[in-house]
Parts: sequence; C-alpha cells; structure tokens
Amino acid sequence: MLAAGLKINLIPSTAEAALDIRALPDEDPAKLFASLAQVIQDPNIEIVPEDAKPRPFPPASSLRTEMFAALEFAQRVVAPDAITLPLMTNSGSDSAFLRAKGVQAYGITVPKTEAEMATHHGNDERIETEQLGLFTQYLWTAVTRTALR
Repeated sequence: MLAAGLKINLIPSTAEAALDIRALPDEDPAKLFASLAQVIQDPNIEIVPEDAKPRPFPPASSLRTEMFAALEFAQRVVAPDAITLPLMTNSGSDSAFLRAKGVQAYGITVPKTEAEMATHHGNDERIETEQLGLFTQYLWTAVTRTALR
C-alpha cells in the first residue's frame, strides 16, 4: 500500500509504502530486512518492521500420524484420483504456534476451481456449493475415521 501527499496536485513531503513480506519458515527476519535495505540502496528510505510477535520456526508436522493417515483415507474416499501432498503456501496460519508446542497441525481447505482461486481473500471471494459439499464429506470421513478408533 502506498500513501503520499494530501492532494493530487501537490508534491508530497513524505511517502510511505507498506509491504506484506512473508519470510520462509527458517529465515532470520533481521537478515531479511538487511537484505532488503541492500537491494534498495537509498539512505533516505527507512525500513521499519512492524512490532509483531515473531513467528516460531517449528518443524513440519509428521506425515506418519494417525491423523494424516485419516486425511489420506478421506481423500481416497472423496476424490479417488487425487493424492495427498504436503505443500507450502504464501499464506499464514496459527499452526506454527501449535507446532512449536508439539501439536501436529495440518492445514486443509475447501478445494477451489481456478476461477475461485483468482478471488482468494478478495471482496468477491466465492466457493462453489459442490466444492463445499466435497469438503464437508472429506472432513466427516477424516474425523469419524479418527474419532471411532
């Protein structure tokens, strides 16, 4: 987001840019900001990180748990031709804080079409009823498989 000046016909005395930067799980934020300053190479630009609580860098959740096996089973029931894969996204969740305490956490979401992905987190974000139905069946299958053991 950019912010500068009060009117369109005035030269602003200051300008600000807010960047949403996502570090890799094991990346040192201080080194990331130093690298950014080196790329910018302008002494007039000040990089001010937000006062956010630093995210922990716990290991990934295990793929050899009863829960992950239940997620794989549910996927085979609901979408037999699909495979269950771990992946890293450009979004964040609170699972890092849970994993830092030893909790196995798996991020799952409603499957979306390509058109739906284009509206992700937008003011026009939508999901198809059919996709929501598949996801509900998937969750029911995974939870009941785990809970009934």
